Amino acid sequence: MRLVFVDEFYGEANKNLFGLSVVKIDSCHYQPMQSEFEQKLKEAKWPLSTEFKGRYLFSRDPKGTGKEPAEMVQLTESIIDSLSSESNSRCEAICVYNYSGFSINNYNHLLKAAIGKFQIGYSGKKDISSGKNLISFFLDGRSELFNKNNQKLIADSIYDPLTSKRYNLIERHVGVKDSDNYTTGIIFSDTLAYIGRWVIENPKAKDYTLLDLIETTSDKQKKKIDSAYKLKEKVKKFCFQKVNEV
Repeated sequence: MRLVFVDEFYGEANKNLFGLSVVKIDSCHYQPMQSEFEQKLKEAKWPLSTEFKGRYLFSRDPKGTGKEPAEMVQLTESIIDSLSSESNSRCEAICVYNYSGFSINNYNHLLKAAIGKFQIGYSGKKDISSGKNLISFFLDGRSELFNKNNQKLIADSIYDPLTSKRYNLIERHVGVKDSDNYTTGIIFSDTLAYIGRWVIENPKAKDYTLLDLIETTSDKQKKKIDSAYKLKEKVKKFCFQKVNEV
């Protein structure tokens, strides 16, 4: 069975930027990832009562934790390591985005695009009998997503793309209104959303030694960009797709 966790992100430099961070995990990997995540929070003396958020990546003393920015980058790197085993990736991650801003239509448009990148859910009867084609969705995001009408629109929009990929959706998708450190999949999606937004808004980051970028970007900003790209590269299966506007 596959578990899919979805969070949204917005542009800072360009307010029209809107995207989704979608993380797909095989259910057999969820418990090891969850255990490692909780252990790494404990090792870093991060209070379990304070939700870890991607936006804390470059923060000083987020939520009174006393952490410096360098410590936050190190902790985030450690957490991202949970997305991979020693030899393989435990997840597939994608950031889909465009510059049409938030609307329920654009949300569904991007979500369908992400599903289009999924691998085929099953190849034969054996996969069906073992439940390999089962899939479940967990969505985090703004309150508009959770009204009854929009929930139905989301459910209707993902049914056909999943069927075409030979997946069987378990019941309906789940809206996660109140995330915390026990909603591990949502936290991974949130963290990759923040990293993804930095990468998308800084497309020349890998070339920041070029004179034009050095002259227009502060040393502090360059370090943040560099960190975001390095964190992105640590996720073995992490891709980006710009989607047509709506």
